[in-house]
This record gives sequence, C-alpha cells and structure tokens, in this order.
Amino acid sequence: MIQSRSREQIVGLLAIAPALFLILALTLYPVAYSIWLSLLEKHSFFPQERFVGLENFFYLWKDEEFWTSLWLGTVYSVWTILFQIILGVAAALILNESFVGRGLVRAIVLFPYMIPTIVAVRRFVTWSTGRSPVFISPGAMMTYRSRTFPLLGSSRAF
Repeated sequence: MIQSRSREQIVGLLAIAPALFLILALTLYPVAYSIWLSLLEKHSFFPQERFVGLENFFYLWKDEEFWTSLWLGTVYSVWTILFQIILGVAAALILNESFVGRGLVRAIVLFPYMIPTIVAVRRFVTWSTGRSPVFISPGAMMTYRSRTFPLLGSSRAF
C-alpha cells in the first residue's frame, strides 16, 4: 500500500515535471538575468559593459530621487489596489442582485475582457489569409493556404 502510493506520487511528479520546468525557467531566468544586470554598468543602446558589483546599489541607497520615487510608487500601488478592491466588490454585489436588464449590464461589464481575444483572432485570420475575416469563405481560405503552403494541397479553389 505504501509502496504503490509513493509510486503514484513519483508518476505524478514526473507528469508535471515538464510544465514545472517550463514555469520555473520562464520565471527564474528573468530574475537571475536582472540580478546579473544590476551588477553591471551598462547602457541600453551600447554593447559595452563593465562589472561594478554592488556599486549601483550603494548609489541608489544615497540617491534622494530613488527614495522619493519608491515612496510615490508605494503610495500609488496601495491606493490603487484599495480602490480596485472596493469598487470591484461593490460592482460584484450590485451585479449579483436581480434587476431588469441585469444580463445587458453584465455583458457591458464583461465586454472589455472579451475584446483582446476577439482582436487577436481577427488579426491572426487577417494575417494568415491576407483578407478580412468578414469576407472569407472556407474555400478561399484553403486556396490561400495551399498557394502559400504548397504541402497542404493543390492551389485549386474548393
């Protein structure tokens, strides 16, 4: 019983290992690279760089403008998060009540969240076919793809 349970845990860990590796690589690499860059004196546009160690941090520790910016950023973040929570909970409570036109109001509230997906799909279709998605028939799409990618089929219209 104990051995089969540990075997299931190992299989489970092996199953999620590729995704876990990818997530860690995509999060840890930028952090490590940022730490490395913080130890260099490097201009964004020029390839020259010089290792300065903790000198950048000592400079920031004494810089009054840095501390002012840090304080203003913190105040802005706290107030923004506070207002977002208050307004979000209030909106959720209002939209949860039953009233005439609730479906329409919910649709209007959710519409901005749908727009990026709609725009991305529309741009992909326009990019991949060279035509506006409004005027595309499946036959026209297959003709375009077969001309662009000959391995997908002949160039005749369907």
